[in-house]
Amino acid sequence: MAKGFLSALKGIDAFGKTAEDVKVKTRTGALLTLIAASIILTFTTMEFFDYRRVAIDTSVASGNLIRGSHTAELRNEIDKQNEQKGGDYCGSCYGGLPPASGCCNTCEEVRTAYVNRGWSFNNPDTIEQCKNEGWADKLRDQPTRTGGRNVYELVPYLRDDGNRHDFSHTIHSLSFEGDDAYDNRKREASKEMRQRMGLSSNPLDGTVRVTNKAQYMFQYFVKVVSTKFRPLDGKVVNSQSYSVTHFERDLTDGGQAETGQQVHVQHGVTGLPGAFFNYEISPIQLVHSETRQSFAHFVTSTCAIVGGVLTVAALIDGMVFATSKALKKSGHVNGKLM
Repeated sequence: MAKGFLSALKGIDAFGKTAEDVKVKTRTGALLTLIAASIILTFTTMEFFDYRRVAIDTSVASGNLIRGSHTAELRNEIDKQNEQKGGDYCGSCYGGLPPASGCCNTCEEVRTAYVNRGWSFNNPDTIEQCKNEGWADKLRDQPTRTGGRNVYELVPYLRDDGNRHDFSHTIHSLSFEGDDAYDNRKREASKEMRQRMGLSSNPLDGTVRVTNKAQYMFQYFVKVVSTKFRPLDGKVVNSQSYSVTHFERDLTDGGQAETGQQVHVQHGVTGLPGAFFNYEISPIQLVHSETRQSFAHFVTSTCAIVGGVLTVAALIDGMVFATSKALKKSGHVNGKLM
């Protein structure tokens, strides 16, 4: 009974066999076989390389990415009161914005009044208070600095617009903490991912700005885009990408100055000497994900390549053989069978 059942299954055999003595082998078929084998080998090799290659998918996400705190009418007041010595003497502020007392009895008070007015304090020798205090001699007696400084920082910013100011004043009452948030592993992972993607260099890498002028301002406008890397190991690395625009201003002439092309420019704000970094957080997020094709996809593609090439080659061989046979019967082909 089992034998009869298996014999009945022969009727649905899709792979019928042909006896060797009835097969006709031709040179055209042999040539197509070599071509088909070469195509299969080439496509299979390409598919294997594609299977081993790690693809990086880049997507841009937008939406409610800015979740920083909103503070309205924030006020920060600093009061400074200098005690007077020696009677009711009230010194002139020389046109500067006077303090609450209305008097500038020291050279520092005159300088502060100039700064509050938006003026530059360039010539203290003409100020009576500065001459009495020997301000110019103090400046000359200061030791000459032969070195510079290297500013390195890690500042946590909210996801909101703002600016960072690197200025030349001394702050005694502030301390900065939070360096334990700096993760060296994530920094190295981000650097490695950027190198693999060709993004290893940043716009400000190797930037050097040198000036010999005391009243000089550097401005950098930075556009920051949140960037996330998702490697194959599943360890997500949060980083950022940015573009920058750079401007420089000589503040010696105040708010009205001329550029190098003799063009007169009037600035609404006089400005402060130093380096300013104005940053803007973009409301989008750039995500780079590493992906690799599955083994099932590789097997499926390989089978499709082999089956497709053999099918097309069989059709071409059949057409050539049938055409050759028909021409031979009609007497248009002489010689041996192709």
